[in-house]
Amino acid sequence: MFVPNNRSERVVPSSNLVAFSSDLTAPSSDLAALSSDLVAFSSNLDALSSDLDALSSDLDALSSDLDALSSDLDALSSDLDALSSDLLALSSSLVALNSRS
Repeated sequence: MFVPNNRSERVVPSSNLVAFSSDLTAPSSDLAALSSDLVAFSSNLDALSSDLDALSSDLDALSSDLDALSSDLDALSSDLDALSSDLLALSSSLVALNSRS
């Protein structure tokens, strides 16, 4: 307990000191809870980052598949153009044969 040396100093009751001590420890427990929440948030961000990396990888694979599909469609288009030319030539030949008959 505090003992005053002169009249300008006053005695603080011990109950006030206990209350003051409780007031000081309350923010400490709040900070501990906040720290725990921040650790959980950080863990969630790490998981989200991993998920985004996996999604990015999946999108890269999809892009590659779409590029291959585009190449296949270009080849199919070329094949259809050639078939169309062949059919046109065949049609002309048939018309020529028909006109001879």
